[in-house]
Amino acid sequence: MNQVCPRRFMAMIENSVATIVSVLVVGFIASCTPGDRTPEPGSTPSTITFHYNMDERVFSPAQWTNYRSLVFATLVRWDENGEMQGWLADHWEHSEDYRTWTYHIRENARWHDGVPVTTADIEFTLELLTHPELVILDPDDFELTLIDEHTFTVTAETPNAMAWMQWELICFPKHLLEHLDPNEYHDWDWWIEPVGNGPFRYVTHLPKTFTELEANPDYFLDRPGVDRIRIRYGGNPVVELLSGNVDLVRASLAEAQAMESDPRFDIHPREAGGHWAIFWNQNRPQFRDAATRKALTHAIDRQALFAAMNIPESVPIVDGPFRARGGEEAPEAIPYDPEAARRLLADAGWEDSNGDGVVERDGDPFRFEVLAFAGGADGAVLVQDNLRRVGVDMSILTMNMGVVRNQMRSGDFDAGIFRTSRGYLDTYLFGSNDILAVRPEGLTSPIGYSNPVALSAREDAARSFDPGAGRRAGEILWPEFQRDVPATYLHPEVDVMVTNQRVRGINPDQAMEWMDQVWVEEGG
Repeated sequence: MNQVCPRRFMAMIENSVATIVSVLVVGFIASCTPGDRTPEPGSTPSTITFHYNMDERVFSPAQWTNYRSLVFATLVRWDENGEMQGWLADHWEHSEDYRTWTYHIRENARWHDGVPVTTADIEFTLELLTHPELVILDPDDFELTLIDEHTFTVTAETPNAMAWMQWELICFPKHLLEHLDPNEYHDWDWWIEPVGNGPFRYVTHLPKTFTELEANPDYFLDRPGVDRIRIRYGGNPVVELLSGNVDLVRASLAEAQAMESDPRFDIHPREAGGHWAIFWNQNRPQFRDAATRKALTHAIDRQALFAAMNIPESVPIVDGPFRARGGEEAPEAIPYDPEAARRLLADAGWEDSNGDGVVERDGDPFRFEVLAFAGGADGAVLVQDNLRRVGVDMSILTMNMGVVRNQMRSGDFDAGIFRTSRGYLDTYLFGSNDILAVRPEGLTSPIGYSNPVALSAREDAARSFDPGAGRRAGEILWPEFQRDVPATYLHPEVDVMVTNQRVRGINPDQAMEWMDQVWVEEGG
């Protein structure tokens, strides 16, 4: 199939399907081919320069970012449909209950100094991470068995441990690190000049200025499409991009929209991992009945909120946990309907009896304060205006993230705008980001939410090793959340990768993990 690689932000919106991720990955990887990756003798090496806000300890645990995937290969990596693809491991098997996995490391995998990668490196890495001075991993959470130099089995005691193995585990070279002091793990100079096993290897660095990598000639897959990668430190990312100092930056939606018409750049929006939502504190009288909470949801024009924040129309509005894969459509969300909002409020006893524009119930006006910070405050003013139109007076209190988090965990708030990702959803709905660590009768929701069906679905998903458990839990939670409306999902977390148009083959959702697939077309 012959397709043209999309360059413009609006073109990507028009051609998008179910998710930003699927649009970008299909549009860039399926429709573009790098051609011959072997450089011509005497040719100028192709180079891509990235921007990074901090310094040359970019590969260290203190700054543990996905830039590590330029130098280290994880066992597997994930494609645009959320499917596991072999990386350091070329194949694997698992038990019926998904607790035990056997991985086969590629026999042609080598460290950048030429030493073969073996299961001894896996064993050394796990022993290091479970060392009493570190305890990055709990040694009781898994059991490791070495079968031969290239095959090992891991049996996990917790789903989190198994997820970590699949998403996070990179192995370290035993022959280079076994004599270093684990007490100084975070400060090893080796993090600045690492020897990895991935597509690019360390060449040089200038402190607080740049680190330079080159394509690994012994890489176990096809030769990377770029000869050199330079990571440039400090400065304003957008200024650095506009000045031509870098080829790739992370930018806000507003910054990306301002560059959309510049023919030098391609815009790659991506979902950043969760949604912002208003959590309604049901311990407050005005939020105790679900009809009122649903009325407030009807009153919020979430499509207008998307437009105001430059979020593509292809991104679905949701009422519960949902992440589309392979063109899957989200269930229908509670629609924007101010008249339905007014009817529900009236049915719940809220009426404007004195004509001041604010509805009351039992003599108490419907006024409340919403806590917000950073990205959560971006859409708060529009929400405030929407609610005012149906007679609800919302004031906005913007504070430091730590203060907002502490007040919400303590239940000391009317409503709060916060993320639904990274365990926060469980924390605010059920009272713990690890609901298996606390018996159900010991869980106390800071927002007064109680739904045994929802809690059971989350417990089952947290307990299961089956990778499809989260999806099945979402199918249960969606209708429960639509009926209960403990929180109103506002908009997704979205950030944007902006690249020089010469950079091709970008996978914006997992950019660094797939950087061996990227190439450069000068003047393209």
